[in-house]
Amino acid sequence: RSVDKTYPYEKILYLDTSSIIEGKISNFQSFNIEKAPSRAKRLVKNKDIIYSTVRPILRHYGFIKNPPKNLVVSTGFSVIETDDRFADSLYIYSLLSSKPVVEKLSAIAKGVAYPALNPKDIESLQVLIPPLSEQKAIAFLLEKWDIAIEKTESLIAAKQKQFEWLIKILIEKKQHTNGWSKIKLGALFKIYTHSPKSEFISNDGKFFIIDMGSISRRGDLITSKRTSRNVDILQTRDLVMPIRDIGGGNIIGKVVIIEKANKYICSNNVYRLVSKSRDNKYFIRFLINSPTINRELRAKTNGTSQLMLHKRDVVNQQVWMPSITEQNIIAQNLGTTQKEIILLKQLVKQYQMQKHGLTQKLLTGKWRVSTNSFD
Repeated sequence: RSVDKTYPYEKILYLDTSSIIEGKISNFQSFNIEKAPSRAKRLVKNKDIIYSTVRPILRHYGFIKNPPKNLVVSTGFSVIETDDRFADSLYIYSLLSSKPVVEKLSAIAKGVAYPALNPKDIESLQVLIPPLSEQKAIAFLLEKWDIAIEKTESLIAAKQKQFEWLIKILIEKKQHTNGWSKIKLGALFKIYTHSPKSEFISNDGKFFIIDMGSISRRGDLITSKRTSRNVDILQTRDLVMPIRDIGGGNIIGKVVIIEKANKYICSNNVYRLVSKSRDNKYFIRFLINSPTINRELRAKTNGTSQLMLHKRDVVNQQVWMPSITEQNIIAQNLGTTQKEIILLKQLVKQYQMQKHGLTQKLLTGKWRVSTNSFD
């Protein structure tokens, strides 16, 4: 079904292929029908499956539930309807979104720059189909895991908003008040740079290499590269700050705190901040990562293809510091919320792993489901 001259709506909600990944929609676009993109043609209904035909490995697919009447999707999607006499639509979606099927479709996609599927490639797939009652039971079970994941992710989003609100209330709005004094980062830290460690990467190395790719946009530590080289070892409560970034400077000036000694090696493209005071390092981490201070640091960068933050600008960056007692209270409040977010993210990963294992067993027939309780 496509938009034609009889289409009754003047305004549409448009979903393109880049706006959905693994069933999660990031945004709709609103258009007057006469100004809509040329690819805004496909119509969908409840329980349809949409599957991007370009680069299937990117997982731009989704299951349509109770769509707005004026929803139109891109012609870059194949719209898959199921015959409910023989197949459960949610079961078929689970099959098409499973890792083996995604990899199979990616392997048969044609083209180099933009490997693409023909809708007939999906139609000709051969898959295992249990009786309809068992399909419904399997889809019901897998949906329970999806619901648990979605609810936990919603909790994470709410906790993240709470954390951002606390940063604003406890740090940004309290600066310039009585008891807070202005000081340069250079007075709080000795700042060092270290040599590259990329040539010493070893998969079974004892230490993790910390470079500019080890810090996320939110100031979280990301570890992947290992080494056995035991030089420039980071110590407990050292801070590490990226000084370069490609693609907008979104990590420049963010800091992570080192929680364990003798576990991490400092590489290049980051500054190592070693404390010269007894101030609360967790508070300082929250302070530097706050929107105001991070924005000031990023404003001092220069470069075109790759931005850089100079050491002198970090040394001279001024911050407002409260008493050590107030630092401890603020750090505890922010730390509690941040730990809750971390635990919830771990729970999401646990649910995802459970669902992955369950999907493999149920969709291959290794585990069968009794349908008595689903009748």
